[in-house]
Amino acid sequence: KIDSKIIKFTLKQPYAPFAEVMTLGILPKHIWNQIPAEEYSFKEPNSETVGSGPYKITKLRKNTEGIATSIELVSFDKYARGAPYISKIVLKFYASDAAAITAYKKNEVESFASFSSSSSKILIESAEKKSAKIFESSLPRLFGIFFNQSHKPIFAQSEVREALSLATDRRTIVEGLFDGRATAIVGPLPASIASATSTDLYDLDEAIRLLERKGWKKNADGIYEKKIGSSLETLTFSLATSNVAELAETADLIKASWEKLGAKIEVKKFDTSDLNQNVIRPRQYDALLFGEAIGRDLDLYAFWHSHERNDPGLNISLYTNRTADELLEKSRSLATIEERRLSLKKFAEIVIQEKPAIFLFSPNISYVLPAKIENASLDEIWNASDRFHNIQNWYIQTDSVWKIFART
Repeated sequence: KIDSKIIKFTLKQPYAPFAEVMTLGILPKHIWNQIPAEEYSFKEPNSETVGSGPYKITKLRKNTEGIATSIELVSFDKYARGAPYISKIVLKFYASDAAAITAYKKNEVESFASFSSSSSKILIESAEKKSAKIFESSLPRLFGIFFNQSHKPIFAQSEVREALSLATDRRTIVEGLFDGRATAIVGPLPASIASATSTDLYDLDEAIRLLERKGWKKNADGIYEKKIGSSLETLTFSLATSNVAELAETADLIKASWEKLGAKIEVKKFDTSDLNQNVIRPRQYDALLFGEAIGRDLDLYAFWHSHERNDPGLNISLYTNRTADELLEKSRSLATIEERRLSLKKFAEIVIQEKPAIFLFSPNISYVLPAKIENASLDEIWNASDRFHNIQNWYIQTDSVWKIFART
């Protein structure tokens, strides 16, 4: 403690993401100490927030179950950067995208954000009819299929992983399922971070040739098999994922593509909580269709370092590579984002070569604002709330004033 307003932290070793960690905010211990972290979103103190942002809460409406349905915000005249131009904003919450889109069509709301491709398409069609402003941005998230070699030994065969990658039609996923509102990727970095993206990897014929060069042969059922050691292994496995519509549809499409190759796939769909608790945490899956959200600190350690293979670590491919580990560790010690990007690109090259996972796409966020809103932007999005990053500068109308009275 330096004084009543300054605290100095001394770390045992360099940790570049530390500054980002400190932006999480400080919670008053006497209020939150007895509340489990997983219940924060539903507890009363969370709706009676204390902060220093450009707006403050004046009204909060809830339904009979105690879930917030709307929050009214008014400008905070003591905000450090000056009171925002728009004096009042009402946030409304809906149980589904469909309900929110209906409200938008009925002019009950003027703005709407969507992460769902099907909802985005409907939203944008409606917005175009209203001449609204439409923003789209690639999110720093990625979705892929992560192989559990410990649970299914056939994935230890590099030709199997390579062949499945070649037999994965990313273009159809992006253009067919997501209506182009996603970006195909080939590595462990989202499209918003890495430029190494491609939709031209699909080559079913080459996938078949690769398997057969490595000694795989089709059995009477048309499924590839190969004797590995003393056992006869078949290209048969399960693919686990969430029952969220777009992931479930992606899994079905991939199943169809891989069965054309000569594999037999069982798609297992779970409720999100069941998937997390009973499948991912104990690592009870052959292959897993899942997503990763990358923070602005670009720290991939938890997702890929060998120390993170077991729960609560997030290395869901159970990947281990000494050089990759060293690059991840080095990245954490680099001071600038540019240096971290270079280190992570070297790491990505290793992962792309070894294919512990098949990377599919990075999704987009679609955001609609009424035409009357000026000065809004969607330049850099790391999470949904970032669409409000410059909300204090938004305005609705302009007046000509003498320069001496203009806000600077």
